[in-house]
Amino acid sequence: MLDAAKTNWVINVGDAAFETEVLERSKSVPVIVDFWAEWCGPCKQFGPILEKIAAEKKGAFVLAKVNVDEAGELASYFRIESIPAVLAFRDGQTVNGFVGLLPEDKLLEFINEIAPGTGATDTPMDAAVKLEATDLVKAEEAYRTILAADAENHQASVGLARVLVGRENVDAAMAVLENLPEVGEVGAEVTRLKRLIEMRKNAAAAGDEADLKKKIAADPENARLRYDLGNVLATKERYEEALTMLLSAAELDKPLAKNEVRELMVKIFEIIGVRSDMADAFRDKLRSILY
Repeated sequence: MLDAAKTNWVINVGDAAFETEVLERSKSVPVIVDFWAEWCGPCKQFGPILEKIAAEKKGAFVLAKVNVDEAGELASYFRIESIPAVLAFRDGQTVNGFVGLLPEDKLLEFINEIAPGTGATDTPMDAAVKLEATDLVKAEEAYRTILAADAENHQASVGLARVLVGRENVDAAMAVLENLPEVGEVGAEVTRLKRLIEMRKNAAAAGDEADLKKKIAADPENARLRYDLGNVLATKERYEEALTMLLSAAELDKPLAKNEVRELMVKIFEIIGVRSDMADAFRDKLRSILY
């Protein structure tokens, strides 16, 4: 049988690890359990097919191999009387299964029903990205599952950082980003997230939007308050408002404009696109103030 260590998506599971490796794991990715034994001839035919599909799908599901001779409690609990036997788990529960052999095309149909939308054109990364829009907790679990199998997957690392930012865990997000390059296919997103985190940390010390607006109303010539409000607005992704407020700060305080205002505006440009129309327009306006 194929050595499970040769693929990231095939694991050996015994009695002790079943709850963690199958039930808990199935809450973030479907898990298909293959009950087998060394003495089982059909298992030796069927197992490699399952393992090949698991490797090809690259995380659409996890294949858990259970040797019934070594995990008697599991075999008894699930009433495994004949092997090969397959059980599929999702969200901590069994959802389907069969006993005996299936042709590869029928096996693929079975797997695609267990993990809908995870065919050749829908990868685990696709599924994780989709989860970001609906469930950040499950999205984090999905990215961590991908990274557990492939720690060098930079796209998954960036996705994890993005989710951590969304969950307000900015320190953990920055720890992930520190190990990623600001160049190449993930470079732009790494830069964007770092700048967003930096702004959020600064904004946390500045105060909330309503309070800053009251202070500015009472002291309209205070450039520092306008700078702080621009920072807060930027963390809310109201970039045009933020840049307009920062320009007003720059007009009131040239030293502030040359340093903090300029630096913050550059960070915003890196988020919205350095050569975007908005960045170009506000860069010209800042230049006219500074020079």
